[in-house]
Amino acid sequence: MENVASLSVIQEITNLSKEGLILYSLKEAQITYINPAATELTGLMENASQKEVFSLLSRLDQPELEHLRAYWTEILEKSTAHVQVRFPAADDREIYLSFRGYLVADGEVMAVMVRDITEAYQHKEYLLKYTMKKNNLLDTLVHHISGALNLMQHLSTEAEKHVGSDNEQNLRTYLSLVQENSRHCLRIIEALNKEEYREAPHIIPRKNRLDVVKQVGNIADELKQSYISRPISFRAASNSIVVSTDEVKLLLIVNNLTSNAIKYSHESDPIVMTVDEFESEVVIGVTDKGIGIPTPLQQKIFQRQQGLGRIGLQGEQSFGLGLYISKTLADMLGGKIWFESEEGKGSSFFLSIPKE
Repeated sequence: MENVASLSVIQEITNLSKEGLILYSLKEAQITYINPAATELTGLMENASQKEVFSLLSRLDQPELEHLRAYWTEILEKSTAHVQVRFPAADDREIYLSFRGYLVADGEVMAVMVRDITEAYQHKEYLLKYTMKKNNLLDTLVHHISGALNLMQHLSTEAEKHVGSDNEQNLRTYLSLVQENSRHCLRIIEALNKEEYREAPHIIPRKNRLDVVKQVGNIADELKQSYISRPISFRAASNSIVVSTDEVKLLLIVNNLTSNAIKYSHESDPIVMTVDEFESEVVIGVTDKGIGIPTPLQQKIFQRQQGLGRIGLQGEQSFGLGLYISKTLADMLGGKIWFESEEGKGSSFFLSIPKE
């Protein structure tokens, strides 16, 4: 009687909860219990058969279906698993559901907790897009302001050589102030650039499902808007490639590679961004037709070289940290980064990341 009462209390709680609960009997191959929240999220009903469950899953895109199959295998092997899935809703919207499953009742029942994470996922997408815009704004600031300040410093130095008027001392004072202001602004830019990447390598990767084609395509679109006169193009192997990775770290790497492509190529040189898919990995490429990397530098290009970076073609300051941090982040993602370059002919950088 006590067990019946306890079960009744648990059922009452789950009926009131906004979090879904599904009990699926592996022996009977059907749902033996589902609370209203889970029914609303999935459309499934109590006593739904295996066939009805599979009919629901058939609406998923192939990558999501494969992801769920891996989840099913994992829960049978480890008795627990967690997965996030992009799910088609009835009104043609896309919702994102979190499934956390457990094997209970001596392995005969699969208990699955279901949560709607659409709002959180959309918020994360907004933050990523905001971060990407902020990074591009910072790169644009560094690109234009550094060039202008370096030019101002150069002109003031040259003007100082031709000082000969009656107000020579005042002119020297003003020129000295211009030079000091230039150095001060460059120090501020350097501090901003270091702050942008300083803490990223120390954050533990947090994997989420994301569409690499969509995210890299967004970066390409932002660059086209920021550098209107530059020929920037984007090509992907398919319309959508979904992987599990830390998207923030991934986008930091891609932003750094595109920033370098702009920094070390002329305004008329094309920049091509690509996404290619292979059996177990995705490869992102950034190719430019700029000045390339001198052979003596190629062996240490991914080493920490703080203060030893090459000046960009428009006078952009470089701090020798970007590729070192990109390599660190790529390692944390379980991927790898490499390049092909010939001095005077340009460079191609590639980042590979595992699909799972």
